[in-house]
Amino acid sequence: MRYYIITGTSRGIGEDLAKAAASDGNGTMLFCISRGGSEEVSKFVGNSGAVVNDIRFDLSKTAEIDDLVDRIFRGIDAAHCEELVLINNAGVLEPVGPAGYNSTAAVEHHMRVNLLAPMRLTSLCIAAAARAAISGRKLALQIISGAAHRPYQGWSAYCAGKAGLAMFARTVALEQKEEAYPFLSLAVAPGIIDTRMQEVVRRSDPQQFPDRDAFVRYHEDGKLDDPHETASWLMKIINDTSLESGSIIDLREYRKGEIHG
Repeated sequence: MRYYIITGTSRGIGEDLAKAAASDGNGTMLFCISRGGSEEVSKFVGNSGAVVNDIRFDLSKTAEIDDLVDRIFRGIDAAHCEELVLINNAGVLEPVGPAGYNSTAAVEHHMRVNLLAPMRLTSLCIAAAARAAISGRKLALQIISGAAHRPYQGWSAYCAGKAGLAMFARTVALEQKEEAYPFLSLAVAPGIIDTRMQEVVRRSDPQQFPDRDAFVRYHEDGKLDDPHETASWLMKIINDTSLESGSIIDLREYRKGEIHG
């Protein structure tokens, strides 16, 4: 049995990732985590033969993540788990604006969703899989951004959160190296995708986000990547057994065969 735990499946890349994972059909079970669910995923999965568990959950409620993971692992047959894949995809952009003007509440919410939640989900899945002695292939995939490596004015929280998540992925890989049944740990920057988050970027106040016009031009010039195609490439990364744990992957380079760990 192949199990996927995917966050942010209500739209965008997460929705397409869930559909791509479900295309494996019988023998696949998905745990789709989002605040609102997705009719598209439910409809697609219903026709694929895969099993979907639609979990409505607000990832900013980090104190409840322990119970969430316990509930998920009660649905996993450890003895017949051939593969377990966690994809931390959910994220928010706000607050947008100079660091000195962002409220404490807004920054705390951002970090709970973008950094603390994926850290806790990964950590708790590692612990639960170890307790269950799951010997099949296990992968924790963190969806990051080019903003993890390049600062943008107005995106201090977003850049810091994604950079932290990239370092977390590298640290987990180092820790898992000596485990009997280790998790593979990867982080992927998927590029600039035509999602709702990009709509938010284009609506930003240029006084708060000076690079806004560049993102508007990406859209006008047709340079945004399709989320469905991006999800297909992410699935190739998930299934790529040649990747070294701890790799930080730029999907654009991966697509060209120029992989950098």
